[in-house]
Amino acid sequence: MAPKGTKHYYDIWHIAKGIGKKIDALAKQKDCENAGLWRRSIINHLYWIAATAPEGDGDMLEAMWKSVSNHIQDVHDGHSELYPECAHGPLDEDERDKEWLQPCKIYISIQFTMKIPSC
Repeated sequence: MAPKGTKHYYDIWHIAKGIGKKIDALAKQKDCENAGLWRRSIINHLYWIAATAPEGDGDMLEAMWKSVSNHIQDVHDGHSELYPECAHGPLDEDERDKEWLQPCKIYISIQFTMKIPSC
């Protein structure tokens, strides 16, 4: 057994792998192929959150994670009170290499439900 007071952490790789599989499955559905184009960006967002979110602030972590569903629809502000806008600057048309997604409700959970636009 670990000594009392030992902090345990999740390995973000395992979470990212699970989310990647869910996005892959979604992208195989009819009219949802574009969701697969965002797989790498969504997983990169998850790693970015793990690296930048204040330690122990689960509410901020959740707010940052949920913001990705807005971002991939070309909505970069108004996410939540804790995380009101994306950290990146304005995006030029030249910087975009994939289409923005339209909303449809699917669930990808990391102990909570998230709305991800896809189709």
